[in-house]
Amino acid sequence: RQRCEVWLLRLAMFVGLLSAVVTVIYLTPVPDLQFASCDRPCHELDWPMICRFRLVLEQHQSMGGWCGDCPKNLTHCFRYGCVIAEGLTRRILTANKQLPGPAIQVCENDILVVDVVNRLPGQGVAIHWRGQKQSESPYMDGVPMLTQCPISSYTTFQYKFRAAQAGTHLWHSHTGNEFLDGIFGPLIVRKADRVEEQRALYDVDDRNHILVLNEWGSGSAGDFPILVNGVFHKDKLMPKLTVSPGLRYRVRVVHAGGGNSCPFYVSIQNHEMLVIALDGKSIKPVNTKTVQINQGERFDFVLSAYAEPAEHLIQVRTNCTKMDGLATVSYNLTEPTRAQPQLQVSPLESQITMDLLSTLSSKDCTKDSIMCLNEISSIHDIPEPLNKPKMDVTLYLPFDYIEASTDHLGRAGLVPRLGNVTFMFPSSPILSQPDEVDAEEYICNEHQTPERCSATNPVCECTHIVELPLKSSVEIILINKDKYSSNDHVFHLHGHSFRAVGIAQNVKDADIESIKELDKRGELMERNLVTAVEKDTITVPKDGAVALRFMATSPGYWLLHDQSASHWASGLDILFKVGETSDLPPVPEHFPKCGSWVGPQFFLI
Repeated sequence: RQRCEVWLLRLAMFVGLLSAVVTVIYLTPVPDLQFASCDRPCHELDWPMICRFRLVLEQHQSMGGWCGDCPKNLTHCFRYGCVIAEGLTRRILTANKQLPGPAIQVCENDILVVDVVNRLPGQGVAIHWRGQKQSESPYMDGVPMLTQCPISSYTTFQYKFRAAQAGTHLWHSHTGNEFLDGIFGPLIVRKADRVEEQRALYDVDDRNHILVLNEWGSGSAGDFPILVNGVFHKDKLMPKLTVSPGLRYRVRVVHAGGGNSCPFYVSIQNHEMLVIALDGKSIKPVNTKTVQINQGERFDFVLSAYAEPAEHLIQVRTNCTKMDGLATVSYNLTEPTRAQPQLQVSPLESQITMDLLSTLSSKDCTKDSIMCLNEISSIHDIPEPLNKPKMDVTLYLPFDYIEASTDHLGRAGLVPRLGNVTFMFPSSPILSQPDEVDAEEYICNEHQTPERCSATNPVCECTHIVELPLKSSVEIILINKDKYSSNDHVFHLHGHSFRAVGIAQNVKDADIESIKELDKRGELMERNLVTAVEKDTITVPKDGAVALRFMATSPGYWLLHDQSASHWASGLDILFKVGETSDLPPVPEHFPKCGSWVGPQFFLI
């Protein structure tokens, strides 16, 4: 009898569990099977998709034969392969004959498989996926001679990684000159509506509502155009955001940079912007009339289509040039006008409209109508232990230029230094081919320095590596000691995002030891250890300093570098090794190799 009761109890438990499983399956919404591509509505219960893309990098021609009779015949301007730019014929570099390159749009945690085909004669490239931490795949970060070999001419490299960081991001070449041309594009990683923190603030997230901004050409100040989605306004050719009256739209903006490294001001005629994200990370929403961002940065805003139905200009301007970029917000007059919804104001939503929201820092930040980076708040508080007074690792990194001999003739020039070292890339990728890097010749760290870096030599050129223990808390204080430039410097960190916890305005006359002492006494800067914004790109003001905090959770070699192509390529970089060699993921099978090659010893007879 007792055994029978036990079996009945087990049967009842099994039936109950089976009923629960069937109920869950029945109530789970069935994915819409018509979306066979990765550009689809995102659902939190869907399996990640494997998303394949192909980027063909090649020389192309703006306003060439592909454009037909453009701009006389406007329909010809929108043909595949027609690159308009500033409306002149010139040789350019593009991806898939587009400027900007194709938008890659996927859902959070999708697997990206991107074949990059290099058809640039005699030029190696690599593609960096800005905003993606690559925790599982450091070999796919796309930094030539650090994480991989440059992709040689007429060869193909396949990137494979998980799009784990949602938000508005950017893919771009990482070899210098191409970033000044046309090899870049938006990388959009969407969350499912149910887990998107800001979803209640907008009605529509249209895949076409993306604005990619960049400087074009490298002319002197005042004579280069700003392109919006690859077009400088001319003959009524302007990018257009189409909206229906009464709806709220999420718009994504990317500053893809250029040769002059200028910050942009973005504003919309007769509209305010509700900014909800910076660098792909959600912030407490801020109403503003104008947004200022620097190169490499991104922001998302909500556009409420409540103005008079017409065409309203989007203006992109900078203090570096008079040739503003323009686009339009165009109301769809065939749609019936919707009444403004009577919604309760979100507790996150700002009640005050600012004149300017800026990711930079300046003396104007003290004005009530201007909100700068140190006043912007993340919607997520800083986690422990980053909110503690003391970090496991604290690094003070001054950067500057010094006059020194730059060639064998002894001619003087300006040499950049970060942490008192001029960064030099190794002869082989240090992540994938560490045994082939001559440590005595290239590497400098706290344990070793090349012989050429003597105490009397102000220039030490080497691969500067700082080792960070895995899962350690890190604070970096970047200190701008550049006395030769009146511009700010913009830095980008690979592999991690950081909290920008503090900004100091004037450290011009203080040496490093004095700065450390001021910081020890709490007089260098005021730190926000509660709601500091999370970013991957930061502007260090002229004669100022910034404090950045992050958890070193991604094993690998990660670059911190000046955003300007001319600066990082010539030495304003530092490399962080996170974790021990044993913590690194294994090198992928058949991963390409490269390095120096010396021919055999022989005599010509």
